Amino acid sequence: MSDRDTARRPIKEKYFYGIIYRCPECSKQIGHGLYNEKYCPECGQKIDWKAEWWNETILTKDR
Repeated sequence: MSDRDTARRPIKEKYFYGIIYRCPECSKQIGHGLYNEKYCPECGQKIDWKAEWWNETILTKDR
């Protein structure tokens, strides 16, 4: 089993229009409202969408 098969939480980022989620491996934007991919379409990383962590601190990045 590779590291990509171990589910990892997406990176949660705040933007001026709301929140986006990025792959923890390649940083590609993932998730579309109610539809959240089980795997990143870019690198294949398995994504953990469990609801328990959704209220954690939101990361912000200067872009």
